[in-house]
Amino acid sequence: MLDVVHGVIRKLLALPQVTIAVVRGVCLGGGCELASSCDLVVASEESSFATPEIHVGCYPPVALARFSSLIGYHRAAEMILTGRTFSAQEALAMGLINRVFPGDQLEGELKSLLEELLGKSGAVLRIAVKGLRELSLKGFADALRRSEDLYCTELLHTEDVEEGIRAFLEKRKPQWMHR
Repeated sequence: MLDVVHGVIRKLLALPQVTIAVVRGVCLGGGCELASSCDLVVASEESSFATPEIHVGCYPPVALARFSSLIGYHRAAEMILTGRTFSAQEALAMGLINRVFPGDQLEGELKSLLEELLGKSGAVLRIAVKGLRELSLKGFADALRRSEDLYCTELLHTEDVEEGIRAFLEKRKPQWMHR
């Protein structure tokens, strides 16, 4: 699973085009990590964002590797360590997303944003987005590799990760063994 999801995110970050995530509704876990890997994120005001993996005895590897630099250490810690759900307004305030619109205006506002971007030089946008990504993602590849290593060599060997997943599938509260 890590190879597939992280492969998609790595390819997304390598695209020469500006990428936009459009969120309508709930944006959880890997979906939140994927959306946050886009250059711009717009959402409807009823949308919510969370990395709830901690509830089932896991953590979100991309968020672990990236969110501290994206939204700050304390906000990242709150998202990753509590699994709390954030409203679209909270996500906007913390810098996780760029814009929030009423649901019935999202399509029109997205169209306006696309028209704005299409009015710019494609060559300049490609160079600017390349520079933005290179500079903001310095160290991300190493951080993600380390996050994946911890996930595979330590997390997956705990009894709690098995219990968390089993409890989730059985729709019950986990009985943590703390090992």
